Amino acid sequence: MIQQSQQDMVATEKTFVEMIQRGECTAADIDVYIEKWHDEYNGPLALYEYLGMTKQQYDRWLVDSNTLLTMFPQDISKGKALEACVAK
Repeated sequence: MIQQSQQDMVATEKTFVEMIQRGECTAADIDVYIEKWHDEYNGPLALYEYLGMTKQQYDRWLVDSNTLLTMFPQDISKGKALEACVAK
């Protein structure tokens, strides 16, 4: 079940990547974006674009979701807790 805060997150139009870079998400939140893309999104973006990823990032994530830590290392230096975002 999608919590209200997750619905609000998707409603802000921020991509999953933007949310992860801000430290405002958990790994489970990607499911909210994927569900919304499948159920409600009617635009021209492929899923990886909708998530805010490049095709290469998306392909890496499909193989190993823990690659988010290496995709956005600049956020670690800003003190963002990316470990919390991918630890599920």
